Amino acid sequence: MKTRIIVLILTSMFLFGCNNNNASTSEIISNEPTTSNSEEEKYPDYGVDQTNMFGVGDVLVLDGITRDDIDKRISKMKEMGVKTNRFWLRVGRSLDSDKTDYLFKIENNEMVVNQKYYEDTTYAIEELKKAGISHITLCTSWFYGKEDGQYVYYGGNMPSPESNQYAGFMDVVYETFYKVADLYKNISYIEMGNEYNGNFLSFDYSSKYPVELKTKFIADFSYYATKGIKAANPDCKSVLNGVLDIEYAPVDETGKRLQEQHGYAALVNFFDVLYNYIESGDYPTIGEAKSTDPDDYFEIIAYHPYTFKTINEWIKGNNAIYDVVVKHNDGGKPVFITEWGIAKVDSSGGNMYKEIIANKEKTSYIEAIHYYIFSDSDDDGPANLVKRGEDGEYYYTKSGQVLYEEFGIK
Repeated sequence: MKTRIIVLILTSMFLFGCNNNNASTSEIISNEPTTSNSEEEKYPDYGVDQTNMFGVGDVLVLDGITRDDIDKRISKMKEMGVKTNRFWLRVGRSLDSDKTDYLFKIENNEMVVNQKYYEDTTYAIEELKKAGISHITLCTSWFYGKEDGQYVYYGGNMPSPESNQYAGFMDVVYETFYKVADLYKNISYIEMGNEYNGNFLSFDYSSKYPVELKTKFIADFSYYATKGIKAANPDCKSVLNGVLDIEYAPVDETGKRLQEQHGYAALVNFFDVLYNYIESGDYPTIGEAKSTDPDDYFEIIAYHPYTFKTINEWIKGNNAIYDVVVKHNDGGKPVFITEWGIAKVDSSGGNMYKEIIANKEKTSYIEAIHYYIFSDSDDDGPANLVKRGEDGEYYYTKSGQVLYEEFGIK
């Protein structure tokens, strides 16, 4: 059996429940968790390493950010006590863009490396490791595809499983992840996209069963991305795209959106549907090869639990999700929560991050938790942990100060 690693990526959007391959909107489950593990109990120990749980996500390489900025931000991460990093990696850009902050450019109908971006990201990764932040997950986004043999830029508007461009896109998915894993041989984890159960794909959102379409896409995408990663670097682990804990419901004939699910119910349903599809023997839907082994689709589970507001909800909700993983005989995979936070850590509302770490044995499968985001702007908002001042130096926001006081190196 392959080494099991599950990355829980908590987000907020997604699917309706099903216990078979014919999911429908009538199979909505309660928002209450059904886990047998209460907040007072420890979850079974799967041997997941929880010594590097405290982490952040950040876009360290971006137009307008200098290497001096990179050094200062990483210094602040080290000072704060950060142990793990979700490193945003932009794969492509519009073919007529004048931006430089992306990995692959298209020249003579070939995907070639943007050398400056590659060198800057490699520099940032090495500096993170020097700072003691060696648990790094590359989060990939913004992809190319092919139409009539020519590369095109899809960005977030990727083709639906029902489109004529779908098969060609999956070919490019394999190529892209092979190249990424081959370029960054010093990286142990690659996250295959971000929040693909959300409202980012060019699907028909008036469809009666969008959950089926999105889950089908995620299964196919994950299979070909994992295949590319393992072909280039067998030691690198594939991480499921961090899925949201909000499910977008279909709309009726008047355009009114039907009931949505929020919280762990949406994630419980999503993972049950995904595992059912994998176990069906019908996936991937592109190509002749089929696999019922979840490891061929993802080796780490990831999701984004933004709606979890209390420590008891955190414990119950995550355990309810992981119960589904265990039910499908995939227990033991570590979970990465690749996004979480925003107003969950502040001077008035308490430090939920502290409570999560203190109760980590009750969610013993979670290996890493990444606060969203380390520095996204120069304001003091709750999504930011540090901000850049007018003097070019970086300072903690209110949320950042709380985390520094708890975990930081004094």
